[in-house]
Order: sequence, then C-alpha cells, then structure tokens
Amino acid sequence: MSGLILCGRQSEKPYFIDSMEINIYSIEELSWVLCHHAFLVDSDFFSPALLAYLSGELGLEGLSAGIERMKRKNAGLYEIIMLVLRESEYYSQEELKKLEKELSGLGQGSIHERLKAKADFLYHYGKLHSALTEYDKLLKLPYEPCIPVKFYAGIYADMGVINIRLLLYENAGRFFRLAYELYPDEKYLRYMVITGRLQGDKEELLNNIRKYRIPDEILEECGRDLAYWSEDARQQDEYVNLEKLFNNMGTKIDRSIYSDSIRDIIDGWKNDYRDLVTR
Repeated sequence: MSGLILCGRQSEKPYFIDSMEINIYSIEELSWVLCHHAFLVDSDFFSPALLAYLSGELGLEGLSAGIERMKRKNAGLYEIIMLVLRESEYYSQEELKKLEKELSGLGQGSIHERLKAKADFLYHYGKLHSALTEYDKLLKLPYEPCIPVKFYAGIYADMGVINIRLLLYENAGRFFRLAYELYPDEKYLRYMVITGRLQGDKEELLNNIRKYRIPDEILEECGRDLAYWSEDARQQDEYVNLEKLFNNMGTKIDRSIYSDSIRDIIDGWKNDYRDLVTR
C-alpha cells in the first residue's frame, strides 16, 4: 500500500468474519483482509450475509450485485477478490497488477496449508484456543507422505508455545517432546528445558535431560535466558506498580487508593484471561 489511505464510508455495525474471528467496518478493511490473508478465503467467504452487509451497511449495491453475478458464473476466488480490491481503490494500479499475479494461484493450496495458515493467523491475533483447535484438526487429517515431518513437528511446537502462554506447562512439555521425537531439532530441547524450569518439576526435567541427552551448554543457555526474561519482567510497568503497592502495605496509604489499584490490576488480569480463552 502506498502512503496513508483514509477509509471511506464506515458502518457503525461491524461484520464478523467467522473464519478469522475479526470484525470489519469498511470496504477498505475488507480489502486489507483479502490481500493479506487471501489464503484463508474459501468458497463460503462471500456469503449472502457479507453481500447483504456490503449493500445494506456500506451502500455498495453495485459491488454486491457484481460478486453475486461472478458466483453464478463460477468465477475463481481470485477474480472475486480482485473485483473487491479494485472497487475499494485501496491499492494503486501497479499494486493491483502485482496482487493479481500473486492471487492467481489461490485455491491450489492443500488443505494442510490452508489449515496451517488459519491456525497461524488465529495465534498471531491472540485467539489461542481457536488456534489450538485448528492445529488439532490439522494433525487429525490423513497423513500425507509428501509433507515433510518438519512441518508436523512445527505444529506440535506451536501447540507447545500456546500452552505455555496459557500456563499449561505440562501440556506444553508433552508437545515439545512430540516435536523433538518427530524431528530432532535442538531448539525443541531448549523449549523442553525452559518449560521444565517454568513448571518447577525437577524430576520431570531430570528425566528429559537423561532421556534426550540434553547437553550442559543448552542447560546453561536456557538458565541465562530465563534470568534475562525474569529481570526484564521486573522492569515492566505492571510489575513495578504492583511492587510499589505491596511495599506500601502496613503504611498509612489511603486504603481506598490501595483497594482501587488492586482491583484495577485484577480486572486487567481477568480481561487478559478472557481474551486468551474466549473465541
């Protein structure tokens, strides 16, 4: 996209894109989604609900009718996407020509690639449980010999990282072990060690060290990383503010200020948790 482009008409009512779990309010936002996440678009994307939104909420009756005509003619997905991109005037002519070449192969990707793209998208935007669901669907698909084992190992590792963010360290460790056993990359050993340290289960950590013969160099490196991350966390505003509150316990600090501050912090944690576990 060249320069800053202001949105035209925006609706007060959002349209929820179920496959990506995001809201859009304008044709420009729809164009951005189609351009950057075209791999997630399938035949159901341009649904009657979306066409009704374009015509009713955004006043784009012509575009809605054009999409409907193209669907009746069994036009390719990339052709419909290009129609929307041209209508929005969000991209320059030069950019549109480049995009047309890139999108012409849309729909040729395997189901594995499409599910991986969707799961990665959901993870990137913090939809952790939804991302786990998509990764799990991917692993339940029939095994494809043409897909390298590194691909599947990466999925297990991604699921492990998500479980760490959900503070489910035991689950995370299991996924990292599966990743390493499938594709013995040294980085998965590091993930195992860090997860074991976070979990606080010394026996489990020692078992992994012995079983996978994790060298001292990796153990020392993980120790340094954890020490650095711990110190970095202590410098964050949330930690600093919380530390100040606890240091003032027992002093003549205004009780209402103290209670309000604690409540604000807890409410923030609750909101963060809801964002992690809700769709």
